[in-house]
Amino acid sequence: MKILPRLKHYTKKDGKFVFPKEPGTKIVFDNRIAAVFVESFVKVFHDYFFQMTRADLSLRKGEERIFFHHIQNADEYYEIDIQSDRIDVRYTDTLSVRNAMATLISLTIQDKGAVYIPCASIQDHPNYHHRGMLIDVARRFIPLEELKMHIRTLGLCKYNYLHWHLSDTTGFAFEVKSLPKLSEMAQRRVYTQEELRELVAYAKGFGIESIPEIDIPAHCEYFTSVYPELLCDVVEPRDTDRPISKYTLCLSNPKTYEMATELIRELCDIFDGEYFHLGGDELYFYDLDSENLWPEWQYCSHCKELAKKEHIESDLDFYIYFANKMHKVVTSFGKKMIVYNDAIDISKPTKLDKDIIIQFWRVAMPQRGPIEGCSMQGFIDQGFQVINSYFPETYMCDFIKEDALRNWHPTANPVVEKGTERSVIGSEVCAWGVHNHFDYSTLAILCYFSDRVWNDEPMEESEEIDAAFVRQTVSHDLSTPHIFSILGRRIPPLNDYDKYYDDKIDRDLEKVENAVAELTKLYHRGVGEIRAIRGYLYVLQEIRNMLRKEQNLPMVDTTLWGFIPENILRKEGKMR
Repeated sequence: MKILPRLKHYTKKDGKFVFPKEPGTKIVFDNRIAAVFVESFVKVFHDYFFQMTRADLSLRKGEERIFFHHIQNADEYYEIDIQSDRIDVRYTDTLSVRNAMATLISLTIQDKGAVYIPCASIQDHPNYHHRGMLIDVARRFIPLEELKMHIRTLGLCKYNYLHWHLSDTTGFAFEVKSLPKLSEMAQRRVYTQEELRELVAYAKGFGIESIPEIDIPAHCEYFTSVYPELLCDVVEPRDTDRPISKYTLCLSNPKTYEMATELIRELCDIFDGEYFHLGGDELYFYDLDSENLWPEWQYCSHCKELAKKEHIESDLDFYIYFANKMHKVVTSFGKKMIVYNDAIDISKPTKLDKDIIIQFWRVAMPQRGPIEGCSMQGFIDQGFQVINSYFPETYMCDFIKEDALRNWHPTANPVVEKGTERSVIGSEVCAWGVHNHFDYSTLAILCYFSDRVWNDEPMEESEEIDAAFVRQTVSHDLSTPHIFSILGRRIPPLNDYDKYYDDKIDRDLEKVENAVAELTKLYHRGVGEIRAIRGYLYVLQEIRNMLRKEQNLPMVDTTLWGFIPENILRKEGKMR
């Protein structure tokens, strides 16, 4: 039986472990501290199965049938022995407890009134430690319940980091009590500190550490619009006719560092994990004359003085000076700092502090950063640890392609030299911007990508894998249609207007109609991941209407009314 991410070793046995309706199943731990992540998964089990079947799982009541035992082994390693009358889990640390709980729920099947797990023997562990998702709340406010749905999926797919992109060029996402104008002047609703604490705690319950990011010193037009005193003091005449830019902070201004320190201080009080991300990408766009996206440091009267004092010769040198200075601030709060790579010229020995972690996403484009001699391997060779978020394989906004992702893993592209692979600590899938397809692409991509940061072997093509995608993105109910066999792909087109690949779909109208009917039942019963079900219903409705049009049949409204059977639609005049 397959789940996502795929298990390292799975040996099928005869029989099944059935969850009884009464008195329920109790989980027993040899160490109460190790049970830290279990409550969240117990609630997921209850939400998925109790309403329809009355099967329940608990740490406090029921028949003792699931037992956890501590063993010595590698980080996050766990074993599970599933027999018809009991389940024994052997774990090494708290994250391996989380991994085991995620596996048990991912293996669980609902067949009418019965809830069970097929008997098996399992040994499993990840290949990479850093398995994360970047979520862009600077550009859009995502409701808390939607974020919690994503967090549940991250936990069930054994991710351990959620990277919060909290500021961008014109976007700002959170309440700052020491700098209230930042949240008061934001263009959209910001998260209160109480809401952030709630979300951080919710993620922690699923074994997920939250990483805050403020993107500085570039992408700062919002900061400089709220606090114009953070702009450079540009001295005219300049040796350029480019308009003066408001894209970056002044790196010689003490107020820049005071503001940044306050932001870091307040966020570190909320985000209690190991890391703090300081952005640092896309320092300039000298190829886009009309956009005014570049620093003015070399024309600033105060930055010129700083350059003389610190022997700074270029914009890239200014950035290294800034990053190292902010690194001291970040470490003073007990955090490790992460930055993006593309403003760092790694073709020569860099002065950047080596214990800063590099998130690699690309070598810069012409006139947007250093290119010649730059590579991910260059950072590894100079002693940095790297998170590989190379955009063609990790950007779920509009770049990921299933055929390429099938064979990718964090040391595959860019290729890492043999013997240096351990410097790549993992990867993050990145949900940048605002995209309509997130409603029906996010959960499938999270499931798919979880395997690519857990295993090196290529993703396989099989009905078992398709069934795993259905269980983990829609519902564990066996009656759930195999929608991915209809769609022909697990990952849809990421262009916001094509919801499916026309040359890949199953064109059997009856099968599509039945899938719409079955998903509609799940939707109205509130069973499974409701937001994902709604997204897939919209996709299947569009396929249904396309096929009906091809067969000269009347189309159906592509609204929630389209979920209602055809005879009722005709009666109510909803057919068109």
